[in-house]
Amino acid sequence: MTDHAGGISGRAPFWDDLAPGYSVETGEAVISAEALHAFAAEYDPQPQHLDATAAGRTILGQVVASGWQTLAMTMRLVVDARLLGDTPIIAAEFGRTRFHGPVRAGDRIKADAKILSIRPMTSRDDRGFLDIEVVTSTTAGTALITQLWTLVVPRRPKPNGPTKPLVSNQEGQSC
Repeated sequence: MTDHAGGISGRAPFWDDLAPGYSVETGEAVISAEALHAFAAEYDPQPQHLDATAAGRTILGQVVASGWQTLAMTMRLVVDARLLGDTPIIAAEFGRTRFHGPVRAGDRIKADAKILSIRPMTSRDDRGFLDIEVVTSTTAGTALITQLWTLVVPRRPKPNGPTKPLVSNQEGQSC
């Protein structure tokens, strides 16, 4: 199932409700030259992001967005698409991030998130893991970044009582 209008609306799904193959296509975002420069000046002040002459001498040949900025924009797109409805996106791991090409000022990007697998959490029976592939691309279909996210999602409550805690503090309360 692919949801082109965004994710699950109006409710918080449980891990038990999700299955491999479920995917969400996000909306779009455009990066302006001003936003590209402001992000780079604050967080990634390298010449390929800030100086046209210096960027021209790099392997990229021109000013491009920071990969960190593209990752942040991807996160915003996925959040806005409501991948998991009212359930927050809580990561256990972000991995296998691969940059395929640069983002330039004026580029229009989108992301696609697809559940690859689900598995129960062995340390807590009230949560499970989702392994999701997230692909950021131009709206023309050129892949820019691929990455694997492992998310923690609540499981449907069991009618027979409490679940075992992941960690307890010194007073014995679940954390």
